[in-house]
Amino acid sequence: MANRRPPGFTLIELLVVIAIIAILAAMLLPALAKAKTKAHGIHCMNNTHQILVAWQMYAGDHNEYLPANDFPWTTMISSITPIENAANWAPGSMITADIQNVVSLRDQRISQLYTFLKTVDVFKCAADKTKMVRSMSMNSAVGTRWYSAPPGARKGELALGGGWLPGNAYNDAQTAWLTYPKLTSINRPAPANLWVLMDEHTDSINDSSMATPAVPYYMVDYPASYHNGAGGIAFADGHSEIHKWKHNDTKPPVRGVPNSLSAKASPNNPDTVWLAERSSASR
Repeated sequence: MANRRPPGFTLIELLVVIAIIAILAAMLLPALAKAKTKAHGIHCMNNTHQILVAWQMYAGDHNEYLPANDFPWTTMISSITPIENAANWAPGSMITADIQNVVSLRDQRISQLYTFLKTVDVFKCAADKTKMVRSMSMNSAVGTRWYSAPPGARKGELALGGGWLPGNAYNDAQTAWLTYPKLTSINRPAPANLWVLMDEHTDSINDSSMATPAVPYYMVDYPASYHNGAGGIAFADGHSEIHKWKHNDTKPPVRGVPNSLSAKASPNNPDTVWLAERSSASR
């Protein structure tokens, strides 16, 4: 008797199976991508919450004064002497060789929050795929002077100038808008409405400070939008959220060119209105 071929799939049957798999994949992949984005968002909020807890603990140990937020934006840590002059909540500039300087974020002589954090992973959003050690920046109206404290002044006890708060031109001697050197100085806007930490756009981030004017329709520094057009933000009361940006000016595409985004007018941009209300208050 002749050998019979074992039963198998016909070409048509194989094509049908492949088509079904392709349809299932097309249905599942968006759901998986959405789940991954949500997971990144939760991770980001956890990071900002941890930093905010450390920020509040630092104030509790320093007579309510907040950590420094005035690192010179074009300067490398290694060029600052003595090294203690580089003290900051997150020392280093992301447009210098400090871009990968994890050591500085662990150096308790200058990394003012590391004592309370004991990890540097929280300084960077998981959705940020660059080589930068930090994606977080702090409201330029929040914190104290350390590097820029004048001779004879007590470092870490002077208010920042909030030079970009008026918008359209830098003026560190401005007096129209509040800045916040102490935890107890935060009352307008209320702590739940004053943003402190935000993920900054990779083409915008440089020093530890992020400028968002207290007047609308002007962009200085740009938020990140890693989370499907949204960014991670933490507020002075300790809560964190993922905020969806609405205007294209607020979420320019990532080009991978450090410090390439410039300050500009952004008419009719609702995101600038939202940020202005949460960046400072008039004196």
